[in-house]
Amino acid sequence: MPSLDQQQDQENRTAADARGAFFAKRGYRDKPIPDWAPTRLRLPAPSLPERPALVAAYWHAWEAAFEGFRRPPSGSGLVSNYLDPGCEGRLSMLAMASAVPFLDLAHDLVPGVQGLDNFYSAQHGDGEIARDLEPDGSDHEPWVNREGRPLFSRRTGRTVDLGRDDAGVPSLTLDGCAHPLLAWAERESYRQTGDAGRVAEVWEPLVQFHRAWRARLRHANGLYVSDWAAMENSPRNAALGFGVDTNAEVVLAARCLAELAPVAAREAENAGMRAQGMAARRAGAELAAEAEALGALIRERMWDEETGFFYDLRPDGSRATVPTVAAFWTLVAGVASPAQAARLAAWVEDPEGFGRTVPVPTLAARAAGFDGRGGYFRGGVFPPFVLMAVRGLGDTGHGELAHRVALRFCDAVAEVAQRTGAFWENYAPDEAAPGRPARPDVIGSGAVAGLLLLEQGVGLRANAPLRELRWTIRTTGACGCERYWFAGGRLDLAAEERRRPEDAVRVTVTSDKPITLRLRAEGREAAVRVVGRREITLP
Repeated sequence: MPSLDQQQDQENRTAADARGAFFAKRGYRDKPIPDWAPTRLRLPAPSLPERPALVAAYWHAWEAAFEGFRRPPSGSGLVSNYLDPGCEGRLSMLAMASAVPFLDLAHDLVPGVQGLDNFYSAQHGDGEIARDLEPDGSDHEPWVNREGRPLFSRRTGRTVDLGRDDAGVPSLTLDGCAHPLLAWAERESYRQTGDAGRVAEVWEPLVQFHRAWRARLRHANGLYVSDWAAMENSPRNAALGFGVDTNAEVVLAARCLAELAPVAAREAENAGMRAQGMAARRAGAELAAEAEALGALIRERMWDEETGFFYDLRPDGSRATVPTVAAFWTLVAGVASPAQAARLAAWVEDPEGFGRTVPVPTLAARAAGFDGRGGYFRGGVFPPFVLMAVRGLGDTGHGELAHRVALRFCDAVAEVAQRTGAFWENYAPDEAAPGRPARPDVIGSGAVAGLLLLEQGVGLRANAPLRELRWTIRTTGACGCERYWFAGGRLDLAAEERRRPEDAVRVTVTSDKPITLRLRAEGREAAVRVVGRREITLP
């Protein structure tokens, strides 16, 4: 008969092996999904008279989202309402995470970040989470390591040599591990909502997910392995061993977790859990150091000074030379140095690089195999990658370029939506058309375009923890937004039309809660405290 200690050990193992063991939410208990018609009148309403097609596409995106909101099927392992992004019925981590910043513009009204709860409830006991889930909450079957083999790719049949013997047996195949964007989506949500309680709820699942990647995918050389990296037919796959996107996304996740760590720590300490709070603070410091070390390794091993670009590495560690959109993850992850960011920005502007009619394609135009009609990952423009590139350009001091890229992309999405009645999985780089091939009715694509309209067309970015709203005005036309939501409050913002860029900027802002508005236009800037109605002039 086992001892009490042995029984307790077995109970602990059983709990650790259970799906969703790190997440407190059990079972479905969300509120009903709201109806479209009455809720429309409460959603943020952007105004950009010089681009009416973009505003029309924004409302189309919301209407499509309401058609795509889902309740978990009865008896499934899903625990929250969610947006079905249009990925053949599956819950896609990339698509759903990319849609969170748009959906959280109406955080109090619609299922947004809480849709990610379904991934945490499906988390394996070792921390792994599949990048795709089935509608019943199970892992997408091809990603399951049902053979109990060391890390391998089902798509290619390749067994991965990590150069170390302590990786263990993963629950998933390498194919099931791509775009670990949960921490980024939660960080984005926190910046919009300021919901510290949410951070506390998801902290442990996020940390365990990150640790699982480190345990299962990190090579002895310090980099993270990739295979086809979810770009099915990309020319990069022939030589892919260590993806620049995979590694930059790990840096991004670590940075986001380091930013959230003090929030999780305060929440734990306020609840009387001092040990958990101290553990979160230690983890935050370790994650920040990890991000710096991995970022330095990416700059050392993956940067090519001659061409000014980040490339994947082959399995033997040598540098490959296929220029893909993967490189731009180094911008949003804070990996690229200022000089490297400037050279990457030049690739975005170059028509022979990524500056096509519809930017930013998955493959540079000068690369062998580029397809101007799309060709899927041989040139197709995928909205989540455009969002990443725009955010990265803006974060690294290339705001004007980010603005131009975003509006060119949104113009194409709006034109295609008006002509076809659908948002598409990807778009052709050389004309405003769906990519060939591309699936229609991919709601996540509309969400990205809607978000970029507000962030780059109107110019609004929130920092809810500081109760600050940044408004960067880059048009002389009238612009603004009614019912803009962040940090639990709503604002109406309106900027008057100007005849010349050098004219004074006059705006009216009404807020139902005290905020700080950071207004920027034409190199001028002011920080103004707003509560109630306020008229502001920027000379």
